[in-house]
Amino acid sequence: MKKIYILLTALLAIFAVSCNKDDKKPQREKENKEENQEPEYEAPIKIDGDFSDWAKIDPSKMCIAECAPDSPWKGLTVMKVFMDEMYMFVYFEFVDASIPDKSDVQCHVYFDADNDKTTGGCNNQFDPGCIEYMGEGHIFRSDAFSSFDPSLSVWTGEPLVGGWEWEEQLPSGSGLFTGAGSGNAYEMAMLRALISDLGDVFGFGMDIQQAWASVGVLPNASIDDNNLTGKTSLLTISVK
Repeated sequence: MKKIYILLTALLAIFAVSCNKDDKKPQREKENKEENQEPEYEAPIKIDGDFSDWAKIDPSKMCIAECAPDSPWKGLTVMKVFMDEMYMFVYFEFVDASIPDKSDVQCHVYFDADNDKTTGGCNNQFDPGCIEYMGEGHIFRSDAFSSFDPSLSVWTGEPLVGGWEWEEQLPSGSGLFTGAGSGNAYEMAMLRALISDLGDVFGFGMDIQQAWASVGVLPNASIDDNNLTGKTSLLTISVK
């Protein structure tokens, strides 16, 4: 009888150890999975019209353009661009008096996608005009801020010339950008992967318009004896 009791005790001990091993296995698997998982992406800037998160970005990691004192286009005063591995974020300030008709305020964004100053075109507002892609949308509609969700077009004209020769690649509303504004400032973000051949370094510029005429352009330059147009090159953007 004593032998049977000892045998039962031993079997119960083995069963208990086995159960404990089985209980811990899912936990260990979960911990291993969590250790191997890449951290979830969290955008450093939320596009909501609250610009306080821009103050948390190191200024040395931003590309900044300010309006030149004697520019012919003074409707935009400053543009800040920050880029990480996922998004390009843009913040800009505008002169409210430059866009009195807020029923329809057009906005364009311009990309020298390959960072090559000998390709692309549309030198209407930039010199050289080496733009491959143009986004066209609105920041105001019906007297209220509107989310910037532009169409995207590719340049089809001759290299480095003026004009407006574009072929649409994405229609407006495709989700290329999102945007939000408050007061006399606006922020927007673009998912970089949506322009497949956009390099890690590229040129960027923008304008705002009234009745399809530019009142603000950045970057820009002052008009003087050496620059009779106020044009300058696009801002060079990269992950810093």
